Amino acid sequence: MNINDLTLGQIKEIQSLGFAQNEKINDELLNKKVVIRTVTMIYTGLLVEVTKEEFILTQCSWIPETDRYMSFIAEGKVKECEPFPDELRVHVNRGALMERCELKSSLPRSQK
Repeated sequence: MNINDLTLGQIKEIQSLGFAQNEKINDELLNKKVVIRTVTMIYTGLLVEVTKEEFILTQCSWIPETDRYMSFIAEGKVKECEPFPDELRVHVNRGALMERCELKSSLPRSQK
């Protein structure tokens, strides 16, 4: 079979099998405050949606530098913080994920 010979109907049938990239995924951290550490930076926010490709956050901040990491996770202490507008949906690619966890403190929202 040559992929270029597929009809639109066949492509839609393949997508219906669950391979769509934007399919929503049920996640234990959904609707919770999270820390997402990627290979280059850290994001905090409210996890509002998860797809196969992305974590989607609101009330999101980019954290270029934390205090001691344990203090950051436990108490939200940061040295630098760049918040996005509250309701802006920020898409973080899951391919860059190093770790993620629930944030027990309030979300860092003040620019530093």
